[in-house]
Amino acid sequence: MVVKTVSYTPVNPTLTHVMPPLSLGTTIIVMKYAGGVLLSADTRATMGNLVVDRFTPKILPITDKIYTCIAGSVSHAQFLVNEVRAHLMTQQMDLHANLNGMDPMVATAANILSIYLHKYREFLHAAFILGGVDNTGFHCINAMIGGSVLEEDYAISGSGGVFIKGLMKELYKPELTRAEAIDLACKLLRTAISLDTKSGGFMRFVAIEQGGLAEEGTRML
Repeated sequence: MVVKTVSYTPVNPTLTHVMPPLSLGTTIIVMKYAGGVLLSADTRATMGNLVVDRFTPKILPITDKIYTCIAGSVSHAQFLVNEVRAHLMTQQMDLHANLNGMDPMVATAANILSIYLHKYREFLHAAFILGGVDNTGFHCINAMIGGSVLEEDYAISGSGGVFIKGLMKELYKPELTRAEAIDLACKLLRTAISLDTKSGGFMRFVAIEQGGLAEEGTRML
């Protein structure tokens, strides 16, 4: 039996290189609870198999009422958050100039991220879960690599997220209190870091309620 090697010709000849799947290397969780929305994340930063930081901030403010968890490249995520801040600051100035008195909308921040993530999808390696409050209520919006946007009661992302989605589906309830939501996030993150080598460190969390930041803190995992 003679085995002959045949070269592969792609259907689209312009697709000469296919990027391998990329890991987001973290665990981030956002969930709505009764009266607010909770953002939580681990704090480990890695470069390949090397742990480069054990206390990396992965929850960043966009406005005083909108925060985001970040996953993927820290530099890409920080750049995009700064871009969204600038856009929303300009919008907020225009809104107050028109005497509308409206705060920036969480969906607007997510849509701005979506535009960047889609337009530069071949270069940007970052994903976001936004949590916040505006005139339409509390929101949890997942802005994924490639620009897809999905709003739900809760969202999980990162390499550790695959290990806890089933547990979250079983334990989550919209009527959770703030304390119960924090406890649930801590339980989920402990499970994630026990199975995912890219996640670890501590748990950092931020709770947003009607007036903005209601509580922030850190827990051991």
